[in-house]
Amino acid sequence: MVMMVAVTPALAGCAPDPNDALGAPVVNVGPVAGTPENLISGDVRQWAIHLTSEVAKAGKVTFTMTNYGTITHEMLVVKTDIAPGQITIGADGKFNEEDPAWTVVDEISEFDPGITESKSFDLAPGKYQIVCNIPNHYTNGMFLPFEVVA
Repeated sequence: MVMMVAVTPALAGCAPDPNDALGAPVVNVGPVAGTPENLISGDVRQWAIHLTSEVAKAGKVTFTMTNYGTITHEMLVVKTDIAPGQITIGADGKFNEEDPAWTVVDEISEFDPGITESKSFDLAPGKYQIVCNIPNHYTNGMFLPFEVVA
């Protein structure tokens, strides 16, 4: 005799994250496949960076970033072959932006919660990380792999 049992999944609500006081949607939670984009939107928050694309074509790449966190963040474009999250952090909770193991191309300087900043970068083909280098932000997960293709 075969017994049929109906299984109803439990419905669970998501409570707002207290670190995301502005209640913004997540733009992207993982690698984006497909066509490279050179006009990229995204956000920073505790403790993540989200982008609409993690691949761009070489040349002018414009990032428009919103701070959906509750504290100040920044966004650096770092050219490096080092694996994401593996840049060496100093005793001050930051990485040395002058270290020859990576190149800080440029940055969107510190910006406050609720603010949107936009900046264009001239990027050559290669591997990059998009990071926040405010003390302890990188070690708390504020890095994302990014690739520029020819």
